[in-house]
Amino acid sequence: MLAFFPIAVAAPSLGQPAASPASPWRTVTFGAVSLRVPSSWPVRNLAQHPGVCPRLDQHAVYLGRPGPDPACPAAALGKTEAVQIQPASQQSPDAIQAAVPAVVGGKAARTNSDAAVTHTIVDVLPAAGAQVSLSYGSDPALARQIQATIKFRAAAGTPPQASVTPARPAVRAAPRQKLFQGSGFDACTAPSATTMSQWRASPYRAVGVYIGGVNRACAQVNLTATWVTTIQGMGWHYFPMYPGLQASCVRQPGVAKISPTQADAQGRASGRDAVVQARALGIPTGTPIIFDMEAYAHCAAEVTTFLNGWVRALHNHGYRAGVYESFSNVADLIAAAGTMAEPDVINYARWDTQATTLSTYMPATMWPGHHRIHQYRGGHHETWGGATINIDNDQLDVNLGYPVPTPLAKR
Repeated sequence: MLAFFPIAVAAPSLGQPAASPASPWRTVTFGAVSLRVPSSWPVRNLAQHPGVCPRLDQHAVYLGRPGPDPACPAAALGKTEAVQIQPASQQSPDAIQAAVPAVVGGKAARTNSDAAVTHTIVDVLPAAGAQVSLSYGSDPALARQIQATIKFRAAAGTPPQASVTPARPAVRAAPRQKLFQGSGFDACTAPSATTMSQWRASPYRAVGVYIGGVNRACAQVNLTATWVTTIQGMGWHYFPMYPGLQASCVRQPGVAKISPTQADAQGRASGRDAVVQARALGIPTGTPIIFDMEAYAHCAAEVTTFLNGWVRALHNHGYRAGVYESFSNVADLIAAAGTMAEPDVINYARWDTQATTLSTYMPATMWPGHHRIHQYRGGHHETWGGATINIDNDQLDVNLGYPVPTPLAKR
């Protein structure tokens, strides 16, 4: 269980009184920005507690940037209503995508256009030098209600034009990857470049990173285009993952689910959003992006329809498509072969501690020849080079830099 450290809103570092016990809402201030949130939500001051994981699957307010390696659990999934207020960063993929002119708190700002897909509203407040991210699960109205309470003033030393001039830094594509055969790991939040350097003492040379998705539960403080090229320069490979909508029959609470009648359209929308997230990180075309579909039962038809849309959208934008599934669900993809656009890569989870990509659950004719990843152990802590991360273990035999696929719409 992750340990959180409550921060009283009356703390001197926040410079404001606590709400009355009878008040359902209270004001939270960070720098030049203030907003109102439900009184029951804890406030996490990340400057005081840099190890706290900014989890988006729990109601909370996070102030400031997380530490370089927050203590996030590898298995977190889902998203609910939560708030982050932090200094703006031009390298942040969220800030890059918040390019739509908006008025927030009566002042010029920028916001994102993809909140309906990502379930995150990102408001960049250039005059205040700040960024407010409001995630939501089943209650987008609450997120909008909080957004309507945002107030901010110009921070000292901020140029007047900063409030109206969008910043759209060019993102250069990272070097194309190649075939990788060996051990890797994935973690809820991308480790810092420093930790990745320390982990060169480990047997791993590939890392799974969660680039987006409506059910991504951990904020990503380190994951930028610069991070991608930096770790490649250290000799690391990476495999992008996207925890999007889950099966409607999944039992896990707190996750956004597929609408069975909209499965194909939702799969395509998820694929298009994954492309946007990948481009913001400089991930080149031809790279497989893996959809994280957690274990489900009794709704295979909607899942394969959804994943058909996912694969087609990625191929139509020049990326390869992968699917992560429990070994108990891979049979649904096998049964649908020939009736759906098949994923290029299978990432199957069977926690049998066997570091191999051979499996009795898949015929030799399915995903042969460098198209497989096996997650063989679930969340646990490992320490290498003096740095500890909560990880899943993976064995890879996969081409991470395919030729660009032919758009499926033209076939």
